[in-house]
Amino acid sequence: MEADIKYFLIMRGIAGSGKTALARKLAGEKGKILSLENLPNNRTIKYKPLTPEEAVLVDTEIFEIFCKEIECETPIIILDRTNLQQWVFKKYSQKAQQAGYIVTQVIMPRISAQEAFTILEGKISLEDLQKMVDFRDHKKKK
Repeated sequence: MEADIKYFLIMRGIAGSGKTALARKLAGEKGKILSLENLPNNRTIKYKPLTPEEAVLVDTEIFEIFCKEIECETPIIILDRTNLQQWVFKKYSQKAQQAGYIVTQVIMPRISAQEAFTILEGKISLEDLQKMVDFRDHKKKK
């Protein structure tokens, strides 16, 4: 019966917090990770801040892939994105729940922009990482 259980995990945390490393472990061989690293046509925009317009387009692409994975009944689907707002991942959660998936959020430990900058070896600017931290911390205060 365990093979029939399906999971959808939403990874939350700033870049460098360990989301992708943990997602890889959790996904194993049967799971699918949806992220900015594995867009169609081998595109990757992992280290590029997105404009609001780009974010909408990318989310549309990722959601289409997600829906295909739901149709295939992939046993573990992981959404690995930075600083997602609830309104963004709500449609994912609803779709997964309707398809019988267990849905949960994995919230990574809080790290500073400087720690993330060091972990990422400067691949994302300290300024952009600080924006992620500020966005995260602003959401927590509400």
